[in-house]
Amino acid sequence: MKTFQVALVVRNECVRRGLTVMLRSLRAVHDVRVWNHISPVAPVPPDDGFDILVLRFGDLPSSALASLAADAWHRGKKVLILLDREHDKMIDVVTSIPSNGFLVQDDLTSASLSAAIDRVTLGDTPMPPVLANHLLARARQDTWDRPLTGRNLTPRERQVLVLLVKGLSNQQIARQLLISRHGVKRLVSNILAKLNCPNRTQAVAVALTDGLVSAEVQEAQGNVWTPVS
Repeated sequence: MKTFQVALVVRNECVRRGLTVMLRSLRAVHDVRVWNHISPVAPVPPDDGFDILVLRFGDLPSSALASLAADAWHRGKKVLILLDREHDKMIDVVTSIPSNGFLVQDDLTSASLSAAIDRVTLGDTPMPPVLANHLLARARQDTWDRPLTGRNLTPRERQVLVLLVKGLSNQQIARQLLISRHGVKRLVSNILAKLNCPNRTQAVAVALTDGLVSAEVQEAQGNVWTPVS
């Protein structure tokens, strides 16, 4: 079983200690590195020895947090953002930060944390329903102000988009299409760029609202795609 090193950037001591204990209890985690002296003005990213970076939204100014997340993102690390319930009022800011998924602090358990780590390492995007529903609603609203998208998707990219709507991970898509996970990652990146979406969740929302997938697929999804928490 592959295991991962997690870097934790959380200022609140109680939250930091609780997360550290939970992370160290997980079979998928072999080490936890804690950074609690990050400068809010010029955050210094942790070194390259980690696989997953967990950041707590609100501990740093949004621009500094986004810079730290983007640095890890561009180095191929997975980024999870930890949210309080009150942060649902700042969803537009939250979703603008480069990340692979989101966790709600009040709902966090060892089981949900383990599931989130499993999902991000497989290419999925764990997300609380409030965020998923917001992105779907915003995508529907934006449809009226945006020209039709997706016309320049290649046949292969459309295949991948359909499988994204069905909720498949990168690994599952690779198996179904008989291509490498690297190939799937490249195709997903192309789809996000062509649909002008920051993440796969919003790409699915656009696909559903803009009719980029067949009626059969939409009916199978009940016209609402919500990531498993």
